[in-house]
Amino acid sequence: MSDLRAIMDDILATHAEEDEIRDARKAFYADAQEAGIDKAALGLAIRTIRARRKQETPAALEKQSKADQYVEQYDALHVHVRAREEAA
Repeated sequence: MSDLRAIMDDILATHAEEDEIRDARKAFYADAQEAGIDKAALGLAIRTIRARRKQETPAALEKQSKADQYVEQYDALHVHVRAREEAA
């Protein structure tokens, strides 16, 4: 049971850290708003940058490469089927 308590304490600690980070993030957005920056546009810009960074990870690049291969295979099959249908 001491393992359970340690795990739970670790999880609770990460929640406390998340709360602190959330509060800091709110303060940054408040500072931005006070500086005349549109909070909604700023949030969208931040989400866009984060998404772009995630897409540049090796795992995401590998996933995109596989997706591209699937699309190429689909297109090749679709063109082949369409050519066969046109010949008929």
